[in-house]
Amino acid sequence: MNPDIAQLVEKYSDMVFRFILKIVSDRETALDLTQEIFVKLFENPAYLNNADNIKGYILKTAYNHALNYARNERAHRLKEQDHCSVEQTHTPGPEDEFNKTEQAEIIHCYLNDLSPQQRETVICRFYGEMKLTEIARTLNITETTVRIHLKRALQKLRNLMTAGQEERT
Repeated sequence: MNPDIAQLVEKYSDMVFRFILKIVSDRETALDLTQEIFVKLFENPAYLNNADNIKGYILKTAYNHALNYARNERAHRLKEQDHCSVEQTHTPGPEDEFNKTEQAEIIHCYLNDLSPQQRETVICRFYGEMKLTEIARTLNITETTVRIHLKRALQKLRNLMTAGQEERT
């Protein structure tokens, strides 16, 4: 194994796993997706050559990979729902999980309405569970700038979610 990739796996795999687990809410899936990310890096180490910030690149890759998985899962469930009979009874467990996934997807959609800097800051803080100083270092910005991005992003997310709730009622 390439020693650089081995070091990256050693250093970032736990963080990437926890990050993905918050998005997909399933341990086995999070393990699989984490492994897929590092396998892709192993197979194509050139991806890292263009990355100014390796940790940020890996987190962004993990976010996109997990989000794609969640979208595909939701589409698959919706397709299955269309094929199921209306008369079938559903247990509350899967419905609750579906609602949680749907709510997570709504939040992910709102993340797309943020500026790239705000989005990266929110992802690092809440999905990556990074401290403000760590985010500043990762994104090569000051801690004050991180605070500003977070404050503006959270305000915008609040406004978007409030507007979305009003539209649904």
